Amino acid sequence: MEKNGKILIVGGGIIGCSTAFYLTQAGYCNVTILEAVGVAHAASGRAGGFLAMDWCDSSFTKDLARKSFQLHEELAKILGKDIGYRKMNTLSMSVLDGTDKKSKKKNNKGCIQAPDWVDGNVQHCQEIGNTCTTAQVTPKLLCEALLDKAKEHGAQVKIGQVVGAEVNNNKVTSLKL
Repeated sequence: MEKNGKILIVGGGIIGCSTAFYLTQAGYCNVTILEAVGVAHAASGRAGGFLAMDWCDSSFTKDLARKSFQLHEELAKILGKDIGYRKMNTLSMSVLDGTDKKSKKKNNKGCIQAPDWVDGNVQHCQEIGNTCTTAQVTPKLLCEALLDKAKEHGAQVKIGQVVGAEVNNNKVTSLKL
């Protein structure tokens, strides 16, 4: 495809914004995102944004998870905007109801110290990630930063919906908006 060919991306979530970002970084200059409501309006704007480097090491997605973890740290640096990226310690905890601070400290099983905001009786506490292996982003901020960078290279956003498609020889030839 020619670098000035028209590209329409349907959906302004993390996949659409990422696609627009990387296409414009590759030199494609006629990129449009078609979004029904607003950027990161649905799942992409409400996700937890949790990143774990090595939790998939026993899976076929190991390499993808490790690359994704590295990529998010790089994006935090190159996008030039706050995406809420932060490295963090991660705990697995089981806590019973209650506000007895003495119980909390006495039953800190597996943890050096449960976080101050834990107000129950800690039954189980284990570190499952540290600042080298777990992090978090704010997904809506990430989507907006990716899109802003894509816009700097000519991408645009249009509000609208796809209501139909014309297909010829198993290829989409046009969309009805």
